[in-house]
Amino acid sequence: MKAPKSDSKPAAKSKPEAKPVAKPSKTPKTSKTDKDSDEETKEDDGDRMPGQRFATPDDGEGLKIFYETLYEQKPGNKFAEKWLLEHGLFSMEKAAQLVEVYYPAKKKK
Repeated sequence: MKAPKSDSKPAAKSKPEAKPVAKPSKTPKTSKTDKDSDEETKEDDGDRMPGQRFATPDDGEGLKIFYETLYEQKPGNKFAEKWLLEHGLFSMEKAAQLVEVYYPAKKKK
């Protein structure tokens, strides 16, 4: 036998209430008065090679490995020479030679 049908519908599920979203704080991540990092970069400028524009990468960095390998395989490669020069990875003598090639002095009138 079947149970008699009831005309009442099951209670509808209620939606859970929305949780209030936390607003991000308006405090700056770094303070403008903290000049320790600026002083460190100024001190590093004295240790730069001729033509160096960027910090010297660590030994395990992929771009350093790529460009060093490219330069070993094709020593005249302009892309590798310029990248290695700008990151301070040549000897002082080689860097001085390449600076003259890639950054010739502007002629004065």
